[in-house]
Amino acid sequence: MKVTVYFIIFIAIVCGCSSSHKPSENNSISGWNVIAKKVMHPDPLIECDLNLVNQKTVFPLSNLVTEFKLIKLDNATKERMISVNDKICLSTNHIIVYGSGSQTTKLFDGKGNFISIVGNIGDGPGEYAPWAETVQIDEKNKRIYQTTIANQVCINVYSLEDGRFIKRIPLVEKGNRARMFVDTQRERVSVLQVPMPHANYIIWEQDFSNHVMGGVSASQYQDANYTNSAYGWNSGCIEPVLNKLTGKISASFVHYFPTKDSLYHFENHKLSPYFTVNYVDNNNIPYHTIDELNRYFLITLYINDGSVFKKLDKRIIVDKETLKGCEISLLLDELGNIPIDFIPTFQNGFFYYNISPEELEEKIRVALQSSDVTKKNKEKLTRVLDEIEPDDNNYIMIGVLK
Repeated sequence: MKVTVYFIIFIAIVCGCSSSHKPSENNSISGWNVIAKKVMHPDPLIECDLNLVNQKTVFPLSNLVTEFKLIKLDNATKERMISVNDKICLSTNHIIVYGSGSQTTKLFDGKGNFISIVGNIGDGPGEYAPWAETVQIDEKNKRIYQTTIANQVCINVYSLEDGRFIKRIPLVEKGNRARMFVDTQRERVSVLQVPMPHANYIIWEQDFSNHVMGGVSASQYQDANYTNSAYGWNSGCIEPVLNKLTGKISASFVHYFPTKDSLYHFENHKLSPYFTVNYVDNNNIPYHTIDELNRYFLITLYINDGSVFKKLDKRIIVDKETLKGCEISLLLDELGNIPIDFIPTFQNGFFYYNISPEELEEKIRVALQSSDVTKKNKEKLTRVLDEIEPDDNNYIMIGVLK
């Protein structure tokens, strides 16, 4: 099994858009410039050079995702309400909401109807201290897997039908901000964690009986100068993320401060660099994120203005097959061509964005005032606007990656 590891930058974001240059327009991938190359390092490594990006195009979201839906979550009771700070976990027919905004983990069906709370707050079997650190849905086997920020010695297993506790899966070692992916059929667990000084592994695979199948030692990542620096492993400024793409597991380290980083593949318990970026000024690296999609790499840059909340600067997309790329302006073409000046998440084969009714209403009203809005899009946006109520729960934009 192949695992992809991304070392990327993560920052807090507010909506906004800016551009420091005006590249030429080019709407056809065939007409894009080659902006990356393959080198041996010693394994094949793709190097993207942002100095070569001199074209720009409007890029509909439908080029990346299919089956777009706008889901209004159930708001019948207070316990069902969520915040924009909550994290989302998706499967084909279910939505789970968890994280800093919600102390408990909430289970909804794919239409937004509330099913149950997953487990509960407490110290008993299947109970947890708030809040969940990572969640996975296994729809085929009707399972939910969850770890919490306060207790990473095991994975709690719950029923997808009603959220009741089933059992625990012990972890080989206590995780530090660990993320996991569970393969129910093979009874295997892949775990990624911040390589703190006490850690034996940075990433490993184990079985349900607590036996290690293989992993990568944390020692090679435990440089004392970096670990104890203001932005290092001990700072709390780095967060691991696991992601599931078609046929492989991906993983990333999310840094809250910019650094030169690479994307790695993990195969046969070996980490090999796979994708890296040369910035316009490698001595002044901008805040950025890198997403690996099924067909593309998506690089998102933010404005360095010294504030905690960063504004979107620009997006660059790279075609994996041709290594051609372009600066893009993403449009939500399935919802009246609303500009995607917000920051969606691409994870586990899905696109999603957790949006409040107030933000959704604001974006629709702005789009309706545009001179470019077509009659058809105006009608579509007006229908959605008419359905928004002041006491609505949040909406979830969802799409399936192509």
